[in-house]
Amino acid sequence: MSEQGSIVFGGRYELKKRLARGGMAEVFLAEDQLLGRPVAVKVLFPEFAADPSFVERFRREAQAAANLSHPNIVGVYDWGREESTYYIVMEYVEGRSLSQIIRKEGPLPAPRVAEIAEGIASALGFAHKGDVVHRDMKSGNVIISENGQVKVADFGIATAISGNVEANLTQTGTVMGTATYFSPEQAQGLTVDGRSDLYSLGVVMYEMLTGSPPFTGDSSVSIAYKHVQEQPEPISEKRPGVPEALQAITAKLMNKDPNNRYTSAADLQADLQRFLSGRLTLDPSITPETTETLPQSETTLVNPVAASMEPVDESHIGGPPYPPQYYEPYDRQDRRIWLWGILTIGLLGALVALVIMLVNFVNNTTSSDPQQTTTAEIKPITSTGVIVPLVIDLDRAQAIELLQTRGFIIGRITTEVRDDVPSDRVLSQNPPQGTELEPGDTIDIIVSVGPESISLPIVVGLTQEEALNKLNNDGFINIEIKKLKTNEYDIGVIAEQEPEANSRLEPSGVITLQVADGRISDNIPNLAGQTLSFAQEELQGKGWVTTTEEIESETIEAGRIVGTNPPNGTDHNLDEPVVIQVSTGPAAIEIPSIIGQSPASAAATLAGSGFMVAPTEDCPVDPEDPNVGLVVSQTPEAGEFVEAGTTITICIGIAIEPTPEPEPTPTPTEPEPTPTPEE
Repeated sequence: MSEQGSIVFGGRYELKKRLARGGMAEVFLAEDQLLGRPVAVKVLFPEFAADPSFVERFRREAQAAANLSHPNIVGVYDWGREESTYYIVMEYVEGRSLSQIIRKEGPLPAPRVAEIAEGIASALGFAHKGDVVHRDMKSGNVIISENGQVKVADFGIATAISGNVEANLTQTGTVMGTATYFSPEQAQGLTVDGRSDLYSLGVVMYEMLTGSPPFTGDSSVSIAYKHVQEQPEPISEKRPGVPEALQAITAKLMNKDPNNRYTSAADLQADLQRFLSGRLTLDPSITPETTETLPQSETTLVNPVAASMEPVDESHIGGPPYPPQYYEPYDRQDRRIWLWGILTIGLLGALVALVIMLVNFVNNTTSSDPQQTTTAEIKPITSTGVIVPLVIDLDRAQAIELLQTRGFIIGRITTEVRDDVPSDRVLSQNPPQGTELEPGDTIDIIVSVGPESISLPIVVGLTQEEALNKLNNDGFINIEIKKLKTNEYDIGVIAEQEPEANSRLEPSGVITLQVADGRISDNIPNLAGQTLSFAQEELQGKGWVTTTEEIESETIEAGRIVGTNPPNGTDHNLDEPVVIQVSTGPAAIEIPSIIGQSPASAAATLAGSGFMVAPTEDCPVDPEDPNVGLVVSQTPEAGEFVEAGTTITICIGIAIEPTPEPEPTPTPTEPEPTPTPEE
């Protein structure tokens, strides 16, 4: 797998750097050495790779996802096994996840929400046609590329991990994010289809519009319960100003009953396109306060007199709060009766107005007074148009929302550099304020981009040096560096940038880069059998403060590491200490006394206490000694405390006759010399 220090999967995908870390896998930026292109490689954690049923589902779903070739879906190129784990090779998309964007920017403008949702709906519609249900549709699985392209990721992978909903709900940290976007049927463990994905998309839209999901809680179970039993707080109460039509679309998606949601992602996509084109009046089954828009040639004002007298209520822009029951299904037949009643009354009013005009015309043309005849005028039919509001000095999003609310279509949006006008402020409009137009007519606007500015490149994922070089080369000089603890990026890599990529900024503008300065938490390694110095160096090198405790072990020799607390494999906060457990060896055992026992009995006694027995030795004793043939001594002695498994030496008494001492041999004496006779 390694070649000169590099890591290569499948013989072709060289890992460059880690991009992110999730609950089941890590994602790396890699280079496809065969095709010479960047790819993203998702590598499963070993605990998932060791589950055969998971791996099989993972394989099937990866293959299904690989067949989803669509501009709004992150492509899956390959999958395989490398040593003890599995990996998936995906399209590499430079950009940010939708969850990061919401976290950074808060609620998004309504047109942008509709555009993003339309891209997601397009992706889901294509997948559903291929019988692939995402099952984990959430803002974290939506990537917005540098050029604004919407990409949905993790098709199929989520399916592989959602086989046991009830079990997953109780796994803290595993499903917490997913439970936030659960459909009611998913939360109950029921069979799901594409409509479950649409509910989850509704949750994503709610989050984009308000800046937060509809339901939160202390646990995954409590959040799932709310999806089944409770209604979300109306969008208009959390964020006044959201167009009613977009609230209606979101509410229809989040209906508790799948049968009352959109029947397909294509139907949803069509309504979002209608909203973006300025046709805000939707099908009666979607919004209770609008009617279906007729084609332009068939549009008729049912009561022109009333329309000309009643001003447009600008306070309605942004929409009044929707009643809570707006999230519940309502009766289509009642809506149709209501609609036909209004149309009938309107047509009668128009008929009365026409009769009055004809009478006036006849009276004027038949008058006997010539002067009256020459000066009389036929009053024209009251205009059916709509007065163009003033949008100059509004922000772009506010101007678009106001014009669309009045029924106009946004035409060309051009930009102009202005030192005296803030960026994104409307400079002019055409036609101007006060012009009377028909609903569906086009209005062009010119928007300020502020002073001469430069588009910010994306530097998230680059090293600090690479980011500074890139920004300096583009003309930016005022760059602040801050440190950030994160699990998503390696130390020294840019984790966040402010302003975001693709924003426009003056060269003297301040750019803040958040540089990864270590992890928030990490997995504790397996240190069993290692020395204390090695364990301390390994853990302290990752950022933990360590302490030690001694612990007895039958299997780990004294001085070696038995384990840690928390145990290895735990994702542990780096600001909390880790206890290293050092072996003191097996527990000490007292040696029993075996003096006076037979060799067999002594061996059995020692073995039963956990000791080893050395070959016996002979100890001579008097034949009259009662311990002849029995144990007369043991080493170590009885009463000492030693480790289990210590070898005990025993000595058996052997009768030996004492050797008599020999009689002393008398020392011979020299004979006295014979006296020599005297001469």
